[in-house]
Amino acid sequence: MNKIPVRDRILNTSTRLFYRQGIKNTGINQIIAESKVAKASFYQHFPSKKQLILSCLEEYDASLSEVLRKMSAKCKSTTEFFKKWTRLIKKNAVTNEFFMGCPIANLGFQVDPGDEALSAKFNEIIDGWFEILKPLFMKSVRLNEISSNADLKRLFGEIFAVNEGALLMWRLTGKREHLDN
Repeated sequence: MNKIPVRDRILNTSTRLFYRQGIKNTGINQIIAESKVAKASFYQHFPSKKQLILSCLEEYDASLSEVLRKMSAKCKSTTEFFKKWTRLIKKNAVTNEFFMGCPIANLGFQVDPGDEALSAKFNEIIDGWFEILKPLFMKSVRLNEISSNADLKRLFGEIFAVNEGALLMWRLTGKREHLDN
């Protein structure tokens, strides 16, 4: 008998399959089969694929937010943090054959941009990441690495966009040099 709760098995399987195969290439029947759950149990926990996607986003966010918290706690500035972050991404790109970049961005590219619930969830996640890193940005202001007049949230958004853009270029071209910039 499987000791992992049904909901957790479904989420573990779904996050893995959505990341590796994409949403459109992952069917509910495959998730049910690989999770080893009954169809009725699946629908009891996730009445729709959209609800499952939202829950997977929460799982991805919890994991990435924990990495951000731990890494930022060890850094003295945003410069140090983003250098370490870039090294971590490059290491994953080189050593992990299943690394496909940011799981949240990957999911975001596959859903309808007009979906208000999903857009709200993406915004909530990104705002949460800013809140995690905000103390580090403020430290960098005190160290004069960032202007005291800077709009920190906008700066975070720009850095985030550059980071995601580099990952996207790496995925599109297969060239790791995009991760060096």
